[in-house]
Amino acid sequence: MPSHAFNGYLAALINRQGGSDCETLALGFKQFKLGPVIGTRTWGGWVGIRGDKPLRDGGMITQPEFGGWDPKAPLGSLRAMG
Repeated sequence: MPSHAFNGYLAALINRQGGSDCETLALGFKQFKLGPVIGTRTWGGWVGIRGDKPLRDGGMITQPEFGGWDPKAPLGSLRAMG
C-alpha cells in the first residue's frame, strides 16, 4: 500500500437533492462495497449533459442529452432508481 494512501473507513452521505453524479457515486459505493450509503433516497435523475453550445457573449448553455446505463438495474437504467 502506498505510504500516502487513505487507509480508513468510507461512507457516502446522500440526500433527496442529489442527482446525476450523486446517483453514480451511490451506485459505485454499493457495487464496489466501499462503505455504507447513508441518508435519504435521491431524486432519481441521471441525465448527462454536454457543455458544447457556446454563446456570442462567451457564455455557454447545456441541454440534457443522454441517460445513465447499468446492466444490473431494472431495464438497464439508473434513472428513477433513487
